[in-house]
Amino acid sequence: YIEELAREIHHSYASLQKKAIELKLDLPEVYLNVNYAIPCGLIINEVITNCYKHAFEEKEKGVISISIKKKEEKLFISISDNGKGIDSEIQDKVFLPFFTTRKDGAGIGLTLSKNIIEAHGGYLSYQTDEDKTSFMICLI
Repeated sequence: YIEELAREIHHSYASLQKKAIELKLDLPEVYLNVNYAIPCGLIINEVITNCYKHAFEEKEKGVISISIKKKEEKLFISISDNGKGIDSEIQDKVFLPFFTTRKDGAGIGLTLSKNIIEAHGGYLSYQTDEDKTSFMICLI
C-alpha cells in the first residue's frame, strides 16, 4: 500500500515538474490494520507532496527516500529528501495551524498530519540541515 502510494505521488509530480527526482524505497512488507492504514496514507501523501513542493524548488534533481522499520510494537516511517532543508527562521513554525510560506498554501497539511498521528498515540518529528530533511512518523 505504502509503496504504491509513494510511486503514484512520485509519478504525478515527476510528470508535472520535469525534474529528475529519484524515489528510493526500503519498504519491507508490513501489515497495517485499517485504523492505521488510512491515516498513514494521508500523512505519507502530505509529507511526500511537501518534498516536491518545497525541497526541490531550486534544484533540478534530487532524491526522496522512504523507509519503514518495525521495532517491537512500534512502526517507524522515515521520509527524507536531499533538497534545500527547512530554513532556520521557520523551523519552529512548520506544525503551526495555517502557517505557510506559499501564497497559494493553506498551512494545514502538517498540522493535520501531526494531530492525526498523535490521536493514534504516535508522533511526527523532523530533522533538517541545509541539504537534508527527514520526517519521522512513529505509530504505536
